[in-house]
Amino acid sequence: MDNYCTNIVNVYTDYMAWSKKLLLSMGGARAIGQMLTGGAEYKNREEHAEFYHKCEAAVAEYKAALVDGSADRASLLPLLKYVLIDVYSQCDERAEWMLLAVEKHYMSFIDELSREEAAEIFEPYRKLRRKNKGLPPQDEIVKKLKKLQK
Repeated sequence: MDNYCTNIVNVYTDYMAWSKKLLLSMGGARAIGQMLTGGAEYKNREEHAEFYHKCEAAVAEYKAALVDGSADRASLLPLLKYVLIDVYSQCDERAEWMLLAVEKHYMSFIDELSREEAAEIFEPYRKLRRKNKGLPPQDEIVKKLKKLQK
């Protein structure tokens, strides 16, 4: 992957490490408090919004670099595989909702895929969405991938 994609992956890695560390710190009595409050101590953290905005900025930077030719187009498919599929096996269940939320930043990249590239990620992505339907952008991503890979 090129530097733009590495930057995006680092944003994810940092967020997932933060989430895991926070959840580990919530053992014992804090875990009971989290159950009683519906996880408010975790959900109401500014780090979630920071992740969202960092991801949005990094994706916009990569998109601009693709347009001006300074980014490697060959990195697009591995990046999409990572953010749409692979990352879910690396995150804890609580972080998953933010990963779903940021997928909308990648929707314009779906249209850039070739038929073969779309076919490569369609089925694994569709299987993930059967387990966790996600948000409205996930439906649109499935539809776009299905249409492109035909």
